Amino acid sequence: MEEPLSAWFQANGRDLPWRDTKDPYAILVSEVMAQQTQVSRVLPRWERWLELWPTVRALAEASPADVIREWQGLGYNRRGLNLHRAAQHVAAHGWPEDLTDLPGVGRYTADAVACFAFGRDVLPVDVNVRRVVDRTGHEFSSASAQALMDLGATVCLARVPRCEACPLATACPSRGQRFEPLRKQGPFEGSFRQRRSATLRVVSEGERYPASGSAFVARTQGAPIVQLSGRPRTRPRAARRRREAAELAAGCTSTMAAMVGSLATLLIPVWILLGLLFLLGSVALLGRIQGGRYLRPLVALIAKVPLFRRWMQKASNAALERSNPELASAMKKMQRTGAMRDPMKAQAAMSQLTRDERRALLDLQDQQGSGVPPEATNRQMRRRLEKAQKNAKRR
Repeated sequence: MEEPLSAWFQANGRDLPWRDTKDPYAILVSEVMAQQTQVSRVLPRWERWLELWPTVRALAEASPADVIREWQGLGYNRRGLNLHRAAQHVAAHGWPEDLTDLPGVGRYTADAVACFAFGRDVLPVDVNVRRVVDRTGHEFSSASAQALMDLGATVCLARVPRCEACPLATACPSRGQRFEPLRKQGPFEGSFRQRRSATLRVVSEGERYPASGSAFVARTQGAPIVQLSGRPRTRPRAARRRREAAELAAGCTSTMAAMVGSLATLLIPVWILLGLLFLLGSVALLGRIQGGRYLRPLVALIAKVPLFRRWMQKASNAALERSNPELASAMKKMQRTGAMRDPMKAQAAMSQLTRDERRALLDLQDQQGSGVPPEATNRQMRRRLEKAQKNAKRR
């Protein structure tokens, strides 16, 4: 597998500047920076770092504050401090035989520096190399280290590998498979890492001046914010009390708002019930004033809606059937024969009615002609008969 891998690397390998040097210090800096940081972000920072401290002795002579200030943006500031301590160790004692003796240098970083800088026959295994080795089941030599890193970073991806572009696909037993995603780190926005980075940035960029004796204070925008030693010039108790009072007021306000919102939610059914009662009371009152004079226009307006008109007709017919079934049956027969619209057909329709139905219809006509109050009869039937009579006179 190493022959096609080498050919692929010659054509598709990443052009990284630390691959053009054998300086163990430059390679160590690149490996430490690339730990859990994207290579695209490491490239400009690596070049700037070597411009500031081109040798391991130059870094060893720098102050930890300068190192932290330059490391800002790469994350995990402890890596920068460990790199600074490792440079101090190398400047004092030289490069050790076992590179894991350096502060912050683990097995992979030690193997990478040993392979790429000192030419030792050891394969540095990071997550990308481990992924390719596990999926292919092949043991690779140290000569394929950089090719394996690029293959795992660009082709043999963690979840959905690009097997169609892989030079090892023909002999790979894992070709075409999909894999479960590994646990990812939480978002940086709003995390403790972001707050820690902002604090360190303020501390490192602040103006320092003597506070008392050998003490110094990080200063920004004219106000001391961090007391490193000595007596603080600000009054932290007063500031803390003001902050606690503000937090208490904000908590009380939010609690009251939540209580009011909950109470309003609980009272929604009560408000709905009160609205329905008010509507029913208004309708009943309009029906009693002057015999329903003010209610009739409202009912007529509602009756223009087809849905309500059908509902009102069904309700009226049902009420008539309960109060006077003979009259209801007679009205249905008269409507089917068309006698309600054509008086000429009324005589023929009357002959089809039973004795009880004819008597109920005649009683209704007598009541309407004798000046009986409208409330004594069914209003809906009376309006239908009046309308039919008006249409008959027009014709």
